[in-house]
Amino acid sequence: MIKFIESIKVLNGDTPDINDHLLRVRRTLEYFYSKPKEEFDFISFVNDFLQRDRDEILKGLFKLRVVYSDRFISGKLIPYIPKRIKRLKLVESDDIEYPFKYENRTAIDSLLSYKDKCDDILIVKNGVITDTSYSNIVFERMGNLYTPESYLLAGTKRATLIREGLIREEKIRPCDIDKYDKAYLINSMLDLYPVEEIEF
Repeated sequence: MIKFIESIKVLNGDTPDINDHLLRVRRTLEYFYSKPKEEFDFISFVNDFLQRDRDEILKGLFKLRVVYSDRFISGKLIPYIPKRIKRLKLVESDDIEYPFKYENRTAIDSLLSYKDKCDDILIVKNGVITDTSYSNIVFERMGNLYTPESYLLAGTKRATLIREGLIREEKIRPCDIDKYDKAYLINSMLDLYPVEEIEF
């Protein structure tokens, strides 16, 4: 059985990005199971799960990790503390595929052994920049924000920022990195987390 995950931000008891997660869940179900199952009520499941700990989550930032296939499997709610990611190592892998948010991350995790003394990897596929091991990446140039058009996973935060016109897609190769002033990580839990260095 193939399992998928959604990592949902819970901020002061609210789930501000729940609709973006719902869209990705629906796309996943449509691809693997022809059409979403009518009984698969994602938002109700999330709301019911959070209701169990309503008093504890009214203040602060939490991550709700939902595991599912054609049905819900589990949910886990934990306080969220961002990883300290300051240095990225460029790692090449032309065979890497991660179009859906699978629970099994073996292909990506196997590349982490190449990060050396860096905190995470930045994956290069077929000569272009894609994602880190757990986030999309955004580059800043002259106050404008760009994200690689060659992503591995269509992240929910990435989709939101593109829809709102805050970032634009651009072909970005390793040789282009020096053209940008800054780099940031984004995912469902991170809003433009700054990176200090990218090693080649």
